[in-house]
Amino acid sequence: MDRGGVSFRPVPRLLLSADVHWTQWSKLDRITTDYLESAWETIIEMSGMDIRVFDWKDATQLRFGAEFTLNASTVLRAGYYNDPAPGPLATLNVLLPSHTFNAISIGIGKTISDLQLDFGLEYLMGTTRTAVPSLPVIPSAMPGTYGMKIVVRTASVNYKF
Repeated sequence: MDRGGVSFRPVPRLLLSADVHWTQWSKLDRITTDYLESAWETIIEMSGMDIRVFDWKDATQLRFGAEFTLNASTVLRAGYYNDPAPGPLATLNVLLPSHTFNAISIGIGKTISDLQLDFGLEYLMGTTRTAVPSLPVIPSAMPGTYGMKIVVRTASVNYKF
């Protein structure tokens, strides 16, 4: 993954940032499954399910954020990012679903002496993707309609010695 970004303060209490993240998803071309039991190895190989083809493409994620200082001990944060789906519909499967996400986040940070408390909430809105059977059939594809919404809560405690 390569990334870079910039941040600046248009006014003293406001920090704005923008980042670009590039992920080389094309490295995840396929996954091969090995089994300890030779009987399972043979059965899975005969079914063609020992190799899962992903055919993922590289993707660029754009991120934007803001941090507003309320006072010497409290900051408010907000952010947005877009994370495009790296996988094509032809290889979509339930094991490693691939969605385009639009994500928003909010947070608060509080400093009490040498103690730093941070709390955040992130909501990822995944696009609905529908994969239909097509020829040639790729064994790792699992036709269906896939949707995903994720809520992530975070908390961190830091102490400066």
